[in-house]
Amino acid sequence: MRLIVTGCGSGGTNLGLELVRSLNFFDVLEGSHGKGTVEDRQFFTKLREGTLSENAATKLATESSPIDKNTILKALDEFEDLRVLFVFRNPVDTCLSKIDSPWRERPSIPSACLEAGLATLDKAASLEELISDTAAYVKPSNDHLLGNAVQAVKNMYQIYFLCKKEYSNRVHEIKMEDMILDRNKVRKDLSQWFGIEYDGKDPEFWKASKKHEHQLRYHGQLASNVDLYKDLENSYDGRFKEYQEHINKISECFREEMEHFKYE
Repeated sequence: MRLIVTGCGSGGTNLGLELVRSLNFFDVLEGSHGKGTVEDRQFFTKLREGTLSENAATKLATESSPIDKNTILKALDEFEDLRVLFVFRNPVDTCLSKIDSPWRERPSIPSACLEAGLATLDKAASLEELISDTAAYVKPSNDHLLGNAVQAVKNMYQIYFLCKKEYSNRVHEIKMEDMILDRNKVRKDLSQWFGIEYDGKDPEFWKASKKHEHQLRYHGQLASNVDLYKDLENSYDGRFKEYQEHINKISECFREEMEHFKYE
């Protein structure tokens, strides 16, 4: 069994990978293309070359260059032992985390930059334009802009629904919120899906994150990462508290997905 842990960046995929690592079953592969990277972007190439170990696993966020709906569907079709674990987070929080990312690490950047990223729907003429089919989706380098963040998350959902429709028994989903609030159940359910014995342990797997900023952000306070968008006064250092109208528009963009995954 080989495994891809995927989902949208800023949506809990690093936690998902560390959750998988905590089960001590998979050979977790990592890449070397950037600070703190835990993605082996040669995974598909190695899979087709037959050079992967029997239980190889990696994280590949849906914004990563190897991932698109055709690539992952083709791999599932060609390799019967391949499984895909999708990690979800409330899409509003995912978008806000993407938008906030440049300023989280560099608070000295003028607030006008944040306002510029929020005050426009990335020049979209309408809400419908923002959430149109992303079949020709081009992964943007500036997904901290609101429109690009929405499209990136939408793209992830489209990949998920296609994979789930075609290969439902080989696609599993977990929520970042559940990993935070009930990690034992998530680990047990995931062990059952993999067909391995549940070890009954209670590891704080987020502390093993390979990214230094994740260690600082999650250490001892992981539960604070649930439904941040509902407390704009205190979340994200209050940077979004003046933008409730934009938050409402993001929610509207993901109305169906939020209903499907029972986020509202």
